[in-house]
Amino acid sequence: MRWTRLERLAPLTGIVAVAFWVLAVVVLEAIGDTPDDSAPATEIRAYFDEEQGTIFAGSVLFGVGTAFFLWFLGSLRAALREAEGPPGRLSAIAFGAGVGMQTLLLAFIAPTLAGAAALDYLDRDLSPEAAEALFVIGDGFLIMSFLLALPFLAATGIAVARTRVLPAWLGWITLALGIVMVTPVSWIFFFLGLPLWTLLVSVLLYLRGRAPAAAAG
Repeated sequence: MRWTRLERLAPLTGIVAVAFWVLAVVVLEAIGDTPDDSAPATEIRAYFDEEQGTIFAGSVLFGVGTAFFLWFLGSLRAALREAEGPPGRLSAIAFGAGVGMQTLLLAFIAPTLAGAAALDYLDRDLSPEAAEALFVIGDGFLIMSFLLALPFLAATGIAVARTRVLPAWLGWITLALGIVMVTPVSWIFFFLGLPLWTLLVSVLLYLRGRAPAAAAG
């Protein structure tokens, strides 16, 4: 009984993931003094040296949020796979692309974490040029994650629209977000669209899981 109750709550891990992401952004951007993309190399070097605490804390919070998002992906895949039936191609594509997308997002923050760790735990002398390289290299991983967001959203949207496992309008919204990923404003999806979409899908999956339980009761 207890395990069944936890299973019903599993989709809400998406909400927990978004909460940790928001905390990470607050720590890194509001509490920490993150340099602009156009900041000189010496300023970036000073950022790694002076904001080690906020970099470590923000990175850990973001990583914990990603772990909860992966659990949310498992709940999403289970619902899509059950509704889709064999061979489950769309649910497999959505899950695989979602995991890959999150892996690249972790790689996006990893170089900044490495820069702070180099000056702290590793006790290495990091040149301004090396600090600048670490600061910008993560952008490449972020751009690559956009490419995996497209099949993730497309497969999910098609599966939802076809099976009606969740409201059909969600499928069309998801497909529209996938189209956004191939436009110049694709960055909006990660900083606004992905968190809002995750919150919405988490709630809908949770309500879907409660319906059979209420009927059985």
